[in-house]
Amino acid sequence: MHGQMCYFETRCAAVPDTNEVVWMAWDDSSRREIERRLRHKTRMYDFVSQASQVVARSASPEHLFRHICDVAVNHGRFDHAWVALIDTGPQEGHKPQWRGQASASKGTPLPASLDFYLPEVSAHSDELSVGLFQGQIFRTRGLPCTEQSPQWIQAAVTAGTKGCVVIPLRRDNALVGHLFLLGRRVSDDDPEELSLFEALSLDLSFALSNLHHKAIHAQDQERMRLHAAALESAHEGMIVLDSNQHLVSINRAFTKLTGYTEADVLGHRPEFLLSQHSQ
Repeated sequence: MHGQMCYFETRCAAVPDTNEVVWMAWDDSSRREIERRLRHKTRMYDFVSQASQVVARSASPEHLFRHICDVAVNHGRFDHAWVALIDTGPQEGHKPQWRGQASASKGTPLPASLDFYLPEVSAHSDELSVGLFQGQIFRTRGLPCTEQSPQWIQAAVTAGTKGCVVIPLRRDNALVGHLFLLGRRVSDDDPEELSLFEALSLDLSFALSNLHHKAIHAQDQERMRLHAAALESAHEGMIVLDSNQHLVSINRAFTKLTGYTEADVLGHRPEFLLSQHSQ
């Protein structure tokens, strides 16, 4: 009807003591559409809820990426999900490239390589390109596809999977990549669903920032351990001072050469060594 699918329910009942029947029919499309939207929204809430658990449990970006893709397919019922990080390259003028990190699919997988690049945004750029470069959430029921489109777009459109959601990922407020979701049932006009994706973007970005800080802290701790090991194994007497020029550490060679232990010198300024030597 008017180019749209409609659903009708019917009832038929015999009229007693006659050869007649009463047949009734009514449009049931609205109720079915409400039920469809409810199922879809329930699925999205389940996806975001499971994603929050992944964020809380992830010990590394690799773990986060792998499991968020699994959750998107198994709970969000998307056909494909993958994470791609932006590689700007070391050379000036290098085109930004999105490199696939982890993926999950239901049924036929996407192309083996999910890497792609896009030209810089211009007045002729489509909404997807603008969203990718500007770090905005992108939703559509029909992916734009041309001969110049990335391979994954062409494969998705050919397979009939034209619905797409792109969620930006940030680390310390800097755009570092995106979570791509492909499915046949994508809503691009539901403000409540947009809020869910915005919350998911914030959660994933917070997790990436937190994991990055933990990695830097672990590297600093390892560097300090190596420095301490080098200090301790040195044959020359060595001391470590804080910003106020107070001794905070010595090595075994220092104790062997001077006779002073850590208990004797910690918290003192090194000038006492000169006074002892002058005596």
